[in-house]
Amino acid sequence: MADTVLLDLSNAQVISRIVRTDKTAACVLAPYAAWCAFATALNASLVRLNHSSGSRTPRSGISSQARGQV
Repeated sequence: MADTVLLDLSNAQVISRIVRTDKTAACVLAPYAAWCAFATALNASLVRLNHSSGSRTPRSGISSQARGQV
């Protein structure tokens, strides 16, 4: 998670520096920055879901019902 946040910050810094000299180049980088921000949001939601599930999920990832142990 920390890596994706750092990548987002790096993208923002690169775009802010480039926009001063070449607005077209900055616009070309914008979709990549947006994609990275989307990946960060997905990663954050997975982290949140993993923390909220706690110990309710078996370690093997297979529920007792799926293993036939009802």
